[in-house]
Formats: sequence, structure tokens, C-alpha cells
Amino acid sequence: MNKKIAIITDSSTGLKNNELPDVFVIPLIVTATTTKIDGQKEITTYHDGVDINNEKVAELQKNSNIELKTSQASIGEAMDLVEKINDDYDEIFVLPIASSVSGSENTWQIVAEDYPKLKVIRQHMGGPMLKFIIYDFLAMKKNNLLTMENINKYIENAKQDLFGMLLVWDPRKVAKGGRVRNMAGAALSMLKLKLSVSLDENGMKLYKIFTSVKSGIKRCFSYFEEKYKNFSLDNIKRLMFIRNKKETKASDISNAINMVKDKLSSNNIKCEIYDKEIMPSVLISHTGSDALIIAIQMKR
Repeated sequence: MNKKIAIITDSSTGLKNNELPDVFVIPLIVTATTTKIDGQKEITTYHDGVDINNEKVAELQKNSNIELKTSQASIGEAMDLVEKINDDYDEIFVLPIASSVSGSENTWQIVAEDYPKLKVIRQHMGGPMLKFIIYDFLAMKKNNLLTMENINKYIENAKQDLFGMLLVWDPRKVAKGGRVRNMAGAALSMLKLKLSVSLDENGMKLYKIFTSVKSGIKRCFSYFEEKYKNFSLDNIKRLMFIRNKKETKASDISNAINMVKDKLSSNNIKCEIYDKEIMPSVLISHTGSDALIIAIQMKR
């Protein structure tokens, strides 16, 4: 008899509860700290994807007196979710954000001490790129292959074939997160230069500057060629574009994405393309309202 298996992930994926079978999503936290005229601070806490959305984040970011920060769900919220589903499943796999950018993995390890069914998976990705892993896990689950042994093999391979790039229009937003110095972020913004940040097994790292969406996407593919030995378009399994908001058909971002799709089509390259993904509000809190993630998964 096949085991009943659940997967827990977080809202940085952009997934909603009940969107995928047996996949449960715990919301991350967005905290808005408002500094008032008298110096007093007012703190408001939101649950990502529940009581805050991209439009609300963009509105808050326009106010210079408001500072946004994000955090993982509390241990109590994590335990509440596990308690709710624990009796319904034989095994529960947790797929948290990579430990290089969040302490979520440690929180889940603590929870797992009280729930033997719970297995915490250490991996190197975060955000919407986790969808690729979840899609593959669901396929493995369907074929009764989702075991810790197979998961460990998969994650090890994923270090070599799953990576992405974050393109940021306003470097000052990334500077607040400590990726570049504040002075550098301000200087780049004044010069109307943008940043590309690599996302791989080494965490997030500044890659190169760029001046337009098209040149930024070219930077992405240059990075992919550096990362993947013998890179070619034929070897792409999945390609995902995660936008910060819905764009018009004639926007620079849409035009640049269509440029990539046209190149794949003209070369008769068939791969899974996800080009309507929207960045979750918890990520926009760090990147600002103008950003784009390009995620890629290579064939094995």
C-alpha cells in the first residue's frame, strides 16, 4: 500500500493552500515598522498571501517612514499546521527556504523533534524556484518513489542543475538586505544602473550590473552558461519568469521575455515555460516593486 505523504512549504513559493494536492503552505511574516513624528514606533504584522498582497507592499514602500522586514513563521504556527495534518499522513516532508537566506530550516528541525513523521529537507533554493522541486516531488510521489534516499539524491543533483538570477531595478532595496553596501546601492541608483544577483547553492551573490531588461536577461544566460557545463538551450527542462506584477503586453519585461521565448521557438527547443508567475509579497519587501526572477532547471 502506498504511503500517504504530505509536503509543507512556505509562501515564498507563491503557492496557495489547496493549489496542489497534499501540499500545505505556511505564510511567512511581513512586519511594517512606522516611525511617527514623535519618534515612537508602531509595528504592524502581516501574514504573506493572507492579509497582505503586492499592491499593499508597494503602497507601504512609498512611505519613507515605514521599514519593511520579513521573518519566518513562528514555531507555534508551524506546530499548529503539523498538528492539523499529522494524523492524516504517514510521512510529512518539509521544504523550507535555504538556510543561507533564512533560519526557517532550524525552526522546522526543532518542530521535527516532537513529530517523528516530519522530515526536514535541506536544499539550496528559495522562493518560486521551490516550485520546480515540488513538481518533481509530486511526480515521485505519484510513482511511489518519494523516499528520503531518493530525495537526497535529487537534492544533490539539483545543486548542479537548478539555479536562477534576480534582476533588481532599485539597488537600494537590495542594499538594505546587506547584499551590497548602502553607498554603492545609492550610487548605482543615481546612475540608473540595475543589479543582477545570482541564486544558487552558494546563496545570493552580486553578479553584474545592467542597464535594460534585455541586457539583464542576457546577463542571466551568461551566468547560466558559467554554471552549467556544456550549457545549451536544448538542455533546458524548465524555465520560469517571476514578475513583480502583472505587466502589459507591450512592457519592457514582456518584450524581453517574448524575445527569449521566440529564440527557443525558432530553434525548435521544447521545454516547460512558466511566464505568468507573480512574485510573492514577502519577496517584493526585499526587492522593491520593480524586479524579475529568472529560474532555470536543466535536464539530467
